[in-house]
Amino acid sequence: MSIVHGRLAVVVVNYASARLLERNLAVVEREARAIDEDALVIVVDNWAGAGEREAAATVARAHGWTLIASPDEHRIRRRGSTSGWPGRSPRGQPTSS
Repeated sequence: MSIVHGRLAVVVVNYASARLLERNLAVVEREARAIDEDALVIVVDNWAGAGEREAAATVARAHGWTLIASPDEHRIRRRGSTSGWPGRSPRGQPTSS
């Protein structure tokens, strides 16, 4: 049996919890980097308002984490999508162009 070696990644989905990221993810990051010094930490931030987005971005920058920011759902809905993502139906299915 062959074991494939790769890069360790920690992926966390965030919603309005920048303080929890600061307090808890920093501990997880230390543990992950003890296993793999090149471990990636990725925060997927779901829109919860401009203040929370900026707080999550600030925490991510301070720790060198990658932040993937979901779009502002209200702005997208104003453009006509009801799923929160452009080009998606309410059930998340692709819509025809």
